[in-house]
Formats: sequence, structure tokens, C-alpha cells
Amino acid sequence: VFYQFINHRSFMPDENIESQPGLKLESEEVAKAQTEKNKKASMVAPSDKNDSKVRVKKSSSQGRCIYYFQMHYQYFLIDFCYFVNTMVAVFLLFYPNDARVQAMTFAIAEGPVATAIIAWRCSWVFGSNDHIISVLLHFLPGLAVFSHIFHRKPNCEGELIVFACKDSEPQLERSHFHLLVSPFLFYCAWQLIYFVVVHIYLRDHLLRNKEIDTSYRALARRAQKSNNWLNRFVRKGPAFHRVAKYGLIQATYTIATIAVVYPFYGHY
Repeated sequence: VFYQFINHRSFMPDENIESQPGLKLESEEVAKAQTEKNKKASMVAPSDKNDSKVRVKKSSSQGRCIYYFQMHYQYFLIDFCYFVNTMVAVFLLFYPNDARVQAMTFAIAEGPVATAIIAWRCSWVFGSNDHIISVLLHFLPGLAVFSHIFHRKPNCEGELIVFACKDSEPQLERSHFHLLVSPFLFYCAWQLIYFVVVHIYLRDHLLRNKEIDTSYRALARRAQKSNNWLNRFVRKGPAFHRVAKYGLIQATYTIATIAVVYPFYGHY
């Protein structure tokens, strides 16, 4: 995932005769026809703003950030899964022996993030880096924390590894606060930051640019297609009420998934 993040390449524009050095127009008539075609194309406004997404050929190994900005998905990069991936990295690198941080990280990585593979219908599509990375972003944090807890090396003094290995047996924090309350407080902190940035600070910007996609817009489109009772409930009332209902449903999902993984902590 980190490799995909940093190993970016520039976008390659659509191929045409004028952009390829070494190719020359065979006659003045062809040159004139090409010029007229370019003029007409520049004068016609695109019928759909999403048409700009197919005018650029994306390299299969480009960075996820560059790809998302080009596709107008940039605000997906501040979703909860990215915060959790960052939290897991900080835990493993700087607080590997802190049982309290370990309990909180286990709950959020194995709970709302891992189960989001099902909730968001993430698919492992061979040949699509975007789909593969999306699955890994939700799957690897829980796997890393699980391996950290239950697959320690007993005698590894002096070895340069990420996972803690001071004891052969994991140090488990069984406090209800660190397994239930702390993960939810972490989620609330992210939700507050997301709400302020996306729904308040960037509200006018998003209203002017309908082509920019967010998690809220993506879920709203999916719910509208299903047209079930939950969609009808959320879509009632003004915009602020709809956003509040969306946040309430997401918070309920987070609490439920944290509660589901709670009994499994410490039982391998």
C-alpha cells in the first residue's frame, strides 16, 4: 500500500496525431481536417462532468493520492479507514508494548474497519489496483494487530523488528474502557473532524462542484438505488437532518461492530 502511495507516475493524455513526435500529417488536407476537428471539440461543452474522467489514461502503478485527486475522490482519503491505518502504524512503531493502546487499536481495526469490507462491498478485482488497495486498507490493520498480539517471538532481543517481543505471552488489557469506550471516542474524534472539514468548511465548495465524490454522496446514491425503508427515513427532512441521521447510523454501526469483536479479544 505504501509503495502504491509513493510510486506515482504522471498521467498520460489521450493519444492523438499531434501529440506523438515523429508522426507527420501526410497532406495539408488531413492537417486542415484535424484542425477543424480540434476546434469543434473545444467548442462543445461536455454533457457530463464525469466525462473528464475518461479523457485521461491512468497508469496502473500511479499513486493512490494522485489517482483520487484526478478522479475527484480526494475526500475519501480522510475516511475513517485511513485514520485507523495511521493509528495502527503509530501503535506498532511507537507504543508496541502499551496494552491500553493495543486494546483500543484491536477494537477499531477488527471491528468497524474489517467489517467495512462487507458493508462497503469491497471486491478483490485482479487487474485493478484501486480495488485491491481498498480491500487491503480494511483487511491489513486487523491482521497486523492480531499478529502483534498472538504471534510474538519469545527471544528476540537486539533484532530489528516492528512487533513487540519482550514477552512470549501477550500483555492483554481487559478494561472495558479501553476495549469499548476508547475506540468509540477515537471514532467520535474522527467524525467531528470529518464533519467540520467536509460538511461545514467545504460545504460551498462541494455544492459548486457536484463531480467531487464523498462517502456521504456515495452511500446516498447506493441507498437511493435500493429505495428501502432506511433510505426513505434518512432522506426525510432538510439537508442538515439527513447528514445528522447519516452520522447517527454510522455511529450505531461502529458501536455494534466494536461490541461484536469485544468477546474475541484475548481468545485465540
